Amino acid sequence: MNDTYKTIFIDVEVSKKMNSYGQLNGDQLARDIGGALNHPDNEDYELERLEKIVSMSHNVQTLAGYLLILKRKTPAT
Repeated sequence: MNDTYKTIFIDVEVSKKMNSYGQLNGDQLARDIGGALNHPDNEDYELERLEKIVSMSHNVQTLAGYLLILKRKTPAT
């Protein structure tokens, strides 16, 4: 089994992540991403890349979430 990489999708739920002005709540999003990165299941991994995932409907782009791509840390020698 090759577990060098791991992915986590952070959903940008409109009801939880938008403020009263219809803007993305960056504080909540940062907490969600930080929580995923600091989760005990991910302690042997480091962030390799962060990808924005968008959906397109009727020429309108909507942020769906972020994909975290984690890479297993190289053991210290």
